Amino acid sequence: MASSRVLPASYNTHTFGTVGAGRDYQSIATWESDHTIDLSIADKGEVLDCYDDAASFDQSGITIAGATNSTATRFRLIRAPSGQCHDGTPNNGFTIASSVAAIGIVLNENYAQVWDLIEIKTLNSASSYNCIALDGTNAKAIGCITKCTNAGTGAGRGIALDQYSTYAINCLAYECKTFGFQTWVTAGITNYIYNCTAINCGKGFEVLGAAGGTVVVTNCIGQDNASGDFLKGANVTATVTYCLSKDATADDWGGAGNLISKDLTFVNEAGDDWHLASGDTDAINAAIDLSAIFDDDIDFTVRSSWDIGFDEYVATAQSILPLVGLGTLGGNANPMMA
Repeated sequence: MASSRVLPASYNTHTFGTVGAGRDYQSIATWESDHTIDLSIADKGEVLDCYDDAASFDQSGITIAGATNSTATRFRLIRAPSGQCHDGTPNNGFTIASSVAAIGIVLNENYAQVWDLIEIKTLNSASSYNCIALDGTNAKAIGCITKCTNAGTGAGRGIALDQYSTYAINCLAYECKTFGFQTWVTAGITNYIYNCTAINCGKGFEVLGAAGGTVVVTNCIGQDNASGDFLKGANVTATVTYCLSKDATADDWGGAGNLISKDLTFVNEAGDDWHLASGDTDAINAAIDLSAIFDDDIDFTVRSSWDIGFDEYVATAQSILPLVGLGTLGGNANPMMA
């Protein structure tokens, strides 16, 4: 078993954040331009560690493209490093927030990845935009949280997987105007969505494409998405298994283990916390084991029982303090992150 987050075999690291904190870059686009290189020359990947130095950063129109000889062991990565990540909610952690009418982050490069970022777009535009677009072969979004509203006539999208055998793993999309996750495939291409959750979007998971294309959707939750939790176009082949919907759509395409008409409660939906609550037994222990591919959740918790959605539920632990001298017995509840 291995984490879904696998670094390049060897890599250079730079930092993004505020000037006062001594970071290397204050523009992600500048880092991208500076490191659009032939990765085979040094045989190293390039990693940008993004620090939670401010409430949010206004970055938009970031396109990762043009670096050559990117492979599974040397690639470009934008991530929130340890100690800078969110806690599975959009309430803290490294955040990109923008109202600029532009796409958020585009991974238009083979094997490029983005990990553990919060991307929030608040638009008023006639044009349509994505928070994250995966447009390169084997591009991956892992542990990311997206929200894309649009008061104009254009679409507002969370994560789009386009045509290149791309992956969304342990991600959350919420309150996206048009869809949380959408994938478009052409003949001979397979896209993958594993253990993701779409909440309160226009559509939850929308699968589109041409004949001969395939989409694999596994262990995903759709709830309270206005036009449907799981939707599929006419031509594409979709393999949907061990998914859960509040409406009746999770099993529309056949597939094993799908659950419909299940209303999960979550830890604190009003506070944007969609971790599984103890009462969410429809999702807990109901997923298929994907440990041959990865073994962690959005919070880096190692999955054991395999729950549906981005979160692996962990029960609250209760510990009792020992007696000290002749004092009284003390209790201390230690809630563990679900």
